[in-house]
Amino acid sequence: MAITVLKPEFLDILHKRLPQHYKQDIALAVDIILDSITEAIAHGQRVEIRGFGSFNATTQSGRTFQNPKTHKTVRYDTCKRIHFQPSPLLSHQRVKSRQSDNSVEKQEDEAQK
Repeated sequence: MAITVLKPEFLDILHKRLPQHYKQDIALAVDIILDSITEAIAHGQRVEIRGFGSFNATTQSGRTFQNPKTHKTVRYDTCKRIHFQPSPLLSHQRVKSRQSDNSVEKQEDEAQK
């Protein structure tokens, strides 16, 4: 089950954890961080945040395929994609949370029976 957190919600979470700072200052810091990551990736650099993961741009080669419905041949040009590799710590946390979610679901299922 994926959880989506929008930027305003993320800023609210940070403001609750850092009440001594103005919300505008937190928003500015988040914007600076995201802009720095975006700029580095755009310049072909790899961005690594220890304990979280790394971002880098990969080149996806162009390809040709045929639309099965119209039988029309379509060509995609070579393009760059952003690739995110989670750190082992983050991956381990995700596995633990999934296991705990599964155990909670199993307990709920057993309780319903």
